[in-house]
Amino acid sequence: STTFKLHYKKEIHEVNIPLVGEFNVYNILAVISALVGSGFVVKKIIKCLANISQVPGRMERLGKKSTPKIFIDYAHTPDALQKALETLKDKTKGKLICVFGCGGNRDSGKRKDMALAASEFADMSIVTSDNPRNENPKKIINEISKYMKGSFSIEIKRDKAIEKAIKFAKKEDVILIAGKGHEKYQEIKGIRYPFSDQKCVRNALKYYKIN
Repeated sequence: STTFKLHYKKEIHEVNIPLVGEFNVYNILAVISALVGSGFVVKKIIKCLANISQVPGRMERLGKKSTPKIFIDYAHTPDALQKALETLKDKTKGKLICVFGCGGNRDSGKRKDMALAASEFADMSIVTSDNPRNENPKKIINEISKYMKGSFSIEIKRDKAIEKAIKFAKKEDVILIAGKGHEKYQEIKGIRYPFSDQKCVRNALKYYKIN
């Protein structure tokens, strides 16, 4: 969750939203502005905001109090990945673990920048497949890995990478699973196979033991 102060007509209101990230604060401010302009009362708006639902795949939090904090985000560009990691870094008491990859048959130049962002802001990364499409996933991962620094490992199968991150993590750690977000498929050689980061997380958590 995120808490911030709203200054409106010489009054200060504390706003709490079940969302994470500075970008969500700006989005909420835009919503408040629009609603106030339509005649709604600020205090009632703030009360309703406390109960809004998470946006699937946009800094979507999974896990329980007894497990690491796990966030699924669509961040599939270097800038988006960096911002997501920076946001979570401030909320991490333990280690920040990043699971990510890059899509195939797309801008291959971003692979270096994705690697550098993960290396700089995550304490540990697991490089895996995203949507390899018609490219060899090993080739994509090898290109990313050339620019990785610090602690990282490789796991080609995305479900296994997610499982590995959760198994490794301690309760105070934070895991970011980046790149696919809300998507319910993984595209391999022209075929979209059913795949869900959320489902992978829930399956892995069934076997999680506190480290």
